[in-house]
Amino acid sequence: MKNLIYVYNDQHPSLSGFSYSLLSQQQFLKRLSDNNINITSQTLRNWEQHNLLTPQSRSGQLEKRGLRVAYSEFSLAEAFAVYNLTNAKLTFETIGKDVLFPKYSLLHVEMARRAFCESRYIIPNFPKPPEGTYIIRYHNPSQEELFKTLPPFSFIFENGQWQVTMPQVMSSNELAEYLFFQGLYGAWFFAMKKGCELFFGDKKDKLILHQ
Repeated sequence: MKNLIYVYNDQHPSLSGFSYSLLSQQQFLKRLSDNNINITSQTLRNWEQHNLLTPQSRSGQLEKRGLRVAYSEFSLAEAFAVYNLTNAKLTFETIGKDVLFPKYSLLHVEMARRAFCESRYIIPNFPKPPEGTYIIRYHNPSQEELFKTLPPFSFIFENGQWQVTMPQVMSSNELAEYLFFQGLYGAWFFAMKKGCELFFGDKKDKLILHQ
């Protein structure tokens, strides 16, 4: 999956130097609720076990009940994407109307995120995600085969423009699979972009201006 979305980071290496802040679970949930994403700590844990958030960091000593958990600020955008895609709250505009994306399951969203992590993606115009974003922490033996055969993206971001490619000849089953996964990947990327704009709008293009 070389030359996918993360190629933007190669063109703008100064973005790599930006680090996202760490938030306590309480701070993380409050930032979400301030933006109308009301979830519980249990929901957050469920998303973590589905590999939908950048793995949290832990410090302190468990046996002394001093273990502290911190979430990467980047996970705010991921939580936004998961919440909106699994609740059918995300829309895009076409012909002057807002059209809803379909409602996806946690498994669908995990497929999309894993494919993007495999490509070491970034969101163009925003700082590179933390290195830990690309780590898959929880593995479910009964479902791992699903993630090993995910089709690649048909779109790349290069020189400030999107380019789309697709096979010229496909069977009806291949076409159905192609359309489903490209739609799924596109929905995840669109949701992540919206999440970054919501939570990190002040960071957009910030370092590029100084090149």
